[in-house]
Amino acid sequence: ALAGPPAGPPRGSMNISYVGPTNAHDGDAYAYEEQEERRALIRNMHAPMKRWFLRNSVLSERFGAFPLFWQDMEKWPHEALV
Repeated sequence: ALAGPPAGPPRGSMNISYVGPTNAHDGDAYAYEEQEERRALIRNMHAPMKRWFLRNSVLSERFGAFPLFWQDMEKWPHEALV
């Protein structure tokens, strides 16, 4: 005789339980995802922002040199202002 499926919740029921954060980086399950979304935004906006920034000399005078690489945008003190 063939064994049937293992006993469990009725078919179609939503028996979902929250186990906890699955992110090994920190205790917040969403913090890593938010960090990666922010990094993706910075990475995609760096080149257009750099072109815009370099075309406007007033910005260079006010905020100094624009970061050469997108990774440096995170540490640039004027990133939120520009």
